[in-house]
Amino acid sequence: MDKINSDSPPKPCDYFDMIGGTGTGGLIAIMLGRLGMSVTECITAYTDLCDRAFVTSGRPINMDQNVQGRLSSEELEKAIKAIVTGCGLPENELLKDTKSACKVFVCAFSKETSQPVCFTSYKSPRHIGDLVDITTIWQACRATCASVPLFEPISIGPDNEQFIDCALGYNNPINIMWTEFQDAVERNNGGHRHPRLQCLVSIGSGSLGVEPVLDENSLLAMLRRISLQTDQTAETFQRNNATLRAEGRYYRFNVTHGLERIGVEESSRRREVAAAARNYISSDTVFEMITRCVQSLTSSFVEDRIDHVATIQYR
Repeated sequence: MDKINSDSPPKPCDYFDMIGGTGTGGLIAIMLGRLGMSVTECITAYTDLCDRAFVTSGRPINMDQNVQGRLSSEELEKAIKAIVTGCGLPENELLKDTKSACKVFVCAFSKETSQPVCFTSYKSPRHIGDLVDITTIWQACRATCASVPLFEPISIGPDNEQFIDCALGYNNPINIMWTEFQDAVERNNGGHRHPRLQCLVSIGSGSLGVEPVLDENSLLAMLRRISLQTDQTAETFQRNNATLRAEGRYYRFNVTHGLERIGVEESSRRREVAAAARNYISSDTVFEMITRCVQSLTSSFVEDRIDHVATIQYR
């Protein structure tokens, strides 16, 4: 956004037609897309939330089905609601949004079906309307951030269906993004699909994933599987959609070094995160890729509103 206009960086929701994510990436997607924040506003709100919510509850990790989160789910809920009201919206504002041109979705798992579920700001032909008509912004944020074993599941709807995050299998939501985009195009064009996609941006959370703070072998193994799966998903998508990349319509950004041992709850280490990201984007290869991405965004935006979509990975 800064490269588009360094004097007055635009908001992502003004350039991207769809933004989606999972885990804390889903939370960021909602802040950028549904709440219409600038990147600077999002960084401030996210770091404030981390300082408030990523605080240990003092309870031990319980890896069985009756999960007790090690972090305070109540504080996370309060912090999310504070962000919503800080944007001038009611605390229980629905995620559903019929006014904004930017569509938003976040991913979670249903504990009842063990299948991924999309909470969306829009109606889609693939989804029944019960969740989109009742899910609030804060509930969607809580569901996608309900990372076992850090936070407890959340119950949503009259049947109290329980949801947790998509830590295993869908923490890189690029394939879900692709499906959601295709459905949105099909719906908006009388059932006829055509190659409107101009720019797809995939943002990772850093290569090699994270290491747990506690010495918990099973948790360590789980986190390593998450790390491998995100990279494998990205590689598979790139191979299956080689034309997108060759034509300059797909860009994957993922910090390669420096985030290996920084966990989601270690917000005090934000200077290390910033330094690692700065080092990554200053490399010649990434700098050139960012330049091409900006050219793709700006050239199409001036001519017509052609679809740009962004997906933000779990951390």
